[in-house]
Amino acid sequence: MSGPRFSLFVGLILGFDVIRWSLLVYFSDISLAADAGHYWQLGHSVADGDWLLRKHVIAYRTPGYPWFLGAVLSLFPGESPQAIAVVQGCLLSATHGLTACIVHQLTYNRRAVIISLLLSVGCMARATWICTILTETLFTFALVLHLWCCVRWILCEKNFRSLSGWAIASGFTYAAVLLVRPVATYMLGVHLIALLVAAFCTHQGCVHQPWARATAGRWSMSIIWMLVFAIVPLLPWLARNQQMFGQAKMTEFVGRNIWIVTYQGGAGAGLPLPTSSESKDLLKRLSLQSGVDVTRTWQVSGALTQSGLDDVRTDQLMQKVAWQSIQRQPGHWCIMALRRWINFYRCVSDQLPVIGYAWLSHHLWWCNLWMLLGTAAVMRGLIHPMKRAWMIWMVGLVLYFGLITALVEIPDYRYRMIAEPLFVIMMALGISPRHNNGFQAHNGTSTLSESMA
Repeated sequence: MSGPRFSLFVGLILGFDVIRWSLLVYFSDISLAADAGHYWQLGHSVADGDWLLRKHVIAYRTPGYPWFLGAVLSLFPGESPQAIAVVQGCLLSATHGLTACIVHQLTYNRRAVIISLLLSVGCMARATWICTILTETLFTFALVLHLWCCVRWILCEKNFRSLSGWAIASGFTYAAVLLVRPVATYMLGVHLIALLVAAFCTHQGCVHQPWARATAGRWSMSIIWMLVFAIVPLLPWLARNQQMFGQAKMTEFVGRNIWIVTYQGGAGAGLPLPTSSESKDLLKRLSLQSGVDVTRTWQVSGALTQSGLDDVRTDQLMQKVAWQSIQRQPGHWCIMALRRWINFYRCVSDQLPVIGYAWLSHHLWWCNLWMLLGTAAVMRGLIHPMKRAWMIWMVGLVLYFGLITALVEIPDYRYRMIAEPLFVIMMALGISPRHNNGFQAHNGTSTLSESMA
């Protein structure tokens, strides 16, 4: 594909994307119910100067999304929630562009880039979420930006300053991901495994990695820079939680999460409460409020908070009771968790009204079809040694988000949508030509124009 035609296709696809989400914002009503209303309040507090949310005695939220809301509200004072939706629409298009940039870096194939853009823009269900005041759109953007920085870091061929620069960017964007949603806390482990696999492939002669040229000392220093800039941005929030709750943690939310998957029926384990002293204390506190359903997480959490427990102690009590129930029936709980892990990749999008061709994502057969197509693309990428390390990295991330969600949440499209750019990258890697990929494009024997021809 020639350069002018490639640029034209990219411009047309991204232009369609902007027009599409602009129409969505114009014709959609933005609700502030439930979590959206709480985020809206936190955003206004940030806009009023309370950046560390000290007026809100909560430990189950991270500040990233409220900071985003506060920044937008400060730039557009007095505007309706539609201003947030417009900015989130821009982040959506930026996410699609960054996903295409990652595919370009890994394959150096223009057709693969076009296909990645078509797959990204073709997902109508994810676009509808820009009209909600929830973290999904911002988190997905931050995650893809972090992965793009990591790819640039790994493929860096220049001097130590450039290597350190991309390492710092990778660390800073990782901190941004954690500040929006702490679900990515252990994602660095997946990165490490992928790097070890890539190093093994390089040692076996399967690939020729640019980063293999850097000395061990340079790589060690760049990793230190990455870790430093991943930790420093988190320190103010950790200090805030240490001062308010006596624990330097990002959040205290595991108890509420485990409660959902332990006591809720259906996809949850539906276990009975234990007969321990902690359970008796919990039931005693719940009895002070009328009509509390012990299977409803937020009813239980709210009743415990009103009984006099602070946010951290509430979560810790719920965590202890739920863990005691799991210890009584660990086999059943693990089986239900495995079911949730599988269903993570095939759950339908039925939370928002059907808009345009998004009706397809409301059907299980459609989700199953794309899960099978994604599996086929993964198999094709894994058998090719030049793509294997990249594919293992993407598969590892997809499995990671599915596992974490299955352990603490009921499967829902809003949790899976954050992994859709990873699916797009895997599909592009799987269908891209064998002889034209990111490893060879950086081996010093082919130029950028030659490899994209």
